[in-house]
Amino acid sequence: MVGALVIWGARGLDAPLPRDAGLYLYAGQQVAGGDPPYVGVLNRAGPISHLLPALGVELGRLLGAGDVVGVKVLYLALMSAAPALVYLIGRDVFGSRLAGVTAGAALLSVHVVAIGATNGPEAKLPVMLAQVIALLLLTRRRWLGAGVVTALATLTWQPVLFCLAPAAAVRALTQPASMRHRARDLSTFAVGGLVTLGVIVAGFWAVGALDAFVEGFWTVNATYTEQTGAFSRPRLVLSYLQSGLGWTLWPVLVGCALSIGLGVAAMFTYRSEPRRSSNVMTLGMATAAFVAWCGVAFNRGPDGLPAYPLAALGLGGSIGILAHLVRRAGTPLPRRLLIGTVALWVAACTVLTFVHTTDRRSDDLEYQRALTLAVFSHLPDDATVFTYEATPPMVLSHSTSISRFVLFGHGMLDYVAAEWPGGVDGYVHWLIDERPDVVFIHIRNPHDFLLPLLSSYTKVSGGPRLGGNPEWRTYVRNDLDPEIVAAIKQDHVTARRAQEAGH
Repeated sequence: MVGALVIWGARGLDAPLPRDAGLYLYAGQQVAGGDPPYVGVLNRAGPISHLLPALGVELGRLLGAGDVVGVKVLYLALMSAAPALVYLIGRDVFGSRLAGVTAGAALLSVHVVAIGATNGPEAKLPVMLAQVIALLLLTRRRWLGAGVVTALATLTWQPVLFCLAPAAAVRALTQPASMRHRARDLSTFAVGGLVTLGVIVAGFWAVGALDAFVEGFWTVNATYTEQTGAFSRPRLVLSYLQSGLGWTLWPVLVGCALSIGLGVAAMFTYRSEPRRSSNVMTLGMATAAFVAWCGVAFNRGPDGLPAYPLAALGLGGSIGILAHLVRRAGTPLPRRLLIGTVALWVAACTVLTFVHTTDRRSDDLEYQRALTLAVFSHLPDDATVFTYEATPPMVLSHSTSISRFVLFGHGMLDYVAAEWPGGVDGYVHWLIDERPDVVFIHIRNPHDFLLPLLSSYTKVSGGPRLGGNPEWRTYVRNDLDPEIVAAIKQDHVTARRAQEAGH
């Protein structure tokens, strides 16, 4: 855990806030301000993806560190436990410390995990941690706790249920016990999950936000969400994996294949080793189920976060099997070679990951702050804002968009078309009538439907250029005082020159 804190934390906490992490942090700010999840901002992930960032926001304010740093520290601290927990699963399931060490080092090295740990509140990061905890509890037959944690994971990001529910079924039905005990354990798992869900639902009902919960957690996802997966666009998904994982793509792919393969092989060793085989089959089922989900929906590297610890356990399991074979041989040289190989693996993962995180140290968060301040320092405190997929300036200015719709991709615009009076045109006319003082536009996504709104606005910034690409554009109303517009433009220029000089 300490190693993960040091290695992942070497990137620092001043890296720029990505769009999706900004969305969850913005949602956390709304909850910290008194709005239940989904009320202030409609986010399609589970309510805990709002509540956990809200805890980080409150922590940052309590310590005087600010909202962004508070959330980043909380997520880094939570995520640092994942490699240690994977070590425990690998050691227990495969009966080998070498297996656990190999698996823990493999997870430590995955690029998207190492970078994501300090990016901010990506919803799938706590899901990955919850999944690892649930699998640990399943392998130890802690059925009630596993059900509770599975529900918490699902209430953070819904698709993880397709991974954990089949794994729990396999663990219950293959454990060496009578059918009565198997049914009882599976029922206990289900009760833990349903009671947890019931508590959340009761909480929404108590605060009068049950309709918002059903809308955000279920309706939008079940009816309107559009996804791209490996089955439909394999080359695109592979490019996402390559850009997000780098050299760790190959251990992930091999590890997933090994995890599934070990699960299948365990079916043939069940009679001789029922307990261990049951656990190995559980991990294999979890891997196969989530890989199948990635075939349906996979939009970028973080979407695979639940698969990465399973891939790590696949690598660890293969080493565990080799360790048992070497032990049975009874000769010291092969065992020493295996230990040396694992030691080299751990050293390589540690050094390469540390180099990767330190190479990506950045102070671009301060640049984002400067560009946000360049706008709001010249406007009154009650200035109104609308944002189209540009979440960082909302977070950094502690502003609230006039619309609870923030992200519009993957079917959300279709939801607006179906649910808003007058459809998309009605929504745009409402924005025009509201006349927000500032509009932020994330330029990488199509926004042609907003052109009637933008015709009454002046662009004052092309946005921060992070990684060579503008992240968002800033517009202010045409009727704003020309001197204020000129001052905003000049402050943007000054901030950009300072950032370029610093680099």
